[in-house]
Amino acid sequence: MTSDDNTFAANAPVGATGSGDHPATPGLRTGRPGPPWRRKTGSPRVISFVAQVAVGVVLASGLAACGTRAPDMGAASPAPLTSSPRAPTEATHPPNLPNLPMRPSGATAAAPSTAAKVATADASTLPALRCPEWLTAQRRDQGRLYAVDGQASQIHIHVFRAGRLASLGHNHVLGVDRLVGHVYVPQQGLGDAGVELAFRLEDLIIDRAEWRQALGAEFASQPSADDIAGTRTNLLRALEASDHPEVLLRSRAVEGAWPRLVLTMAVQLHGQVRTLEVALDVARPGVSAAVVPVDERGATGGPGGPGDSGAGAEAAPLRAKGRLVIRQSEFGLKPFAVLGGLLAVQDALVVDLDLVAQPVAQCRGA
Repeated sequence: MTSDDNTFAANAPVGATGSGDHPATPGLRTGRPGPPWRRKTGSPRVISFVAQVAVGVVLASGLAACGTRAPDMGAASPAPLTSSPRAPTEATHPPNLPNLPMRPSGATAAAPSTAAKVATADASTLPALRCPEWLTAQRRDQGRLYAVDGQASQIHIHVFRAGRLASLGHNHVLGVDRLVGHVYVPQQGLGDAGVELAFRLEDLIIDRAEWRQALGAEFASQPSADDIAGTRTNLLRALEASDHPEVLLRSRAVEGAWPRLVLTMAVQLHGQVRTLEVALDVARPGVSAAVVPVDERGATGGPGGPGDSGAGAEAAPLRAKGRLVIRQSEFGLKPFAVLGGLLAVQDALVVDLDLVAQPVAQCRGA
C-alpha cells in the first residue's frame, strides 16, 4: 500500500463498506476505491449539515423579504414562542417603524385643543406684526397698547459649560441691550392679547460682574476682558450673526388667567422659527400690580401708584417676568465645542425675561 493509500485509509470513515474494504476485515480500507456505482456520495452527517444550511438560507431570505433582521447565529438563542396571549396594555408595532403610540381598534382620536392647533399651525412661519391692529383697538377703547422700555427691561440668557474639561471654562450670562417691542392687553379676556419683542445679536452684553455674582458659586469666577472678547467672537460666529442679525419673538396665543399667563411664542433665531411656551407672572396696572412690583426703584408712572385704579393706574407701566428654554440644536445650531468636545457648551439655554412696558399712543418706530 502506498503512502497515498495509507493517508486515504486513515481518513476513511470507520465502517465503510465499498469494494475497497479489506476482504478479511470489513471496515478496514485498502486504499483501492470500488466502482463508482458502489461508492457513497456522503455520510449522513454531511447530508444533514447541507440540509440545515439550505433551510437556514431559505429562512434568512424570507426574513429579509419581510424587513425583519435575522438573529445572530453567535448570539444566545431567543426565548421559545408560547401561545400565551400578550398583555392587553402592551402595544405592538410593525418592524422598522418608529415606536408610535397605538390607538385601540375602533377608537377615534381626540380633537386637538385650541392651543395645540395654534402651536402647530404655520410653525415655521413668523406671525405678522400686530402693533397697527392693536393701536386701532386701543383707539376704539378695546384695550391698552404698551411699548417695551428697553432701558428698564432685562433679558438674561444663561449659557452652560460642558465636557470633561468643563472646569477649565466658564458659565456665561448674556444680557440684551436695546430691546424693543410692544404688548397689548384687551379690556376683556385674553383672546386678543399679544407680545412682540426684538433685539439684535450685536447688542448682546456678555458677563457683567453684577449679573454673575447674583447667580452664586457656579458663576462666581469672573472671565477676563480677553476671555469675554473671545466668547463674543465665538458666539457671533456660531450664530452666523452677519447673516441672521436679529432675534424675534411674537406671541401666537395667550392662555391662563391674571396674573399667571402662558404665552405660545414663535421664536426666530438663526433664520429658523420654532414655537415655544413661556410662563409669565404679569402685573396689570390697577388689577394685579401688587403681585409683581411695578418698579423696584419707586417709579410708579402715575400719582395713583401701582395699586390705584384711577388715572394714575391707567398711566402705570406693565411688568412681566418669565422664563423659557431654548435648545440651540432645534434652530440648526451646533453648540460650540473644542478639543473634540472635551470643552463645550450645553445645548440648552435658559432665558429669563423681566419686561417693563409703558403705555403709548402709537407704535414705536412708526
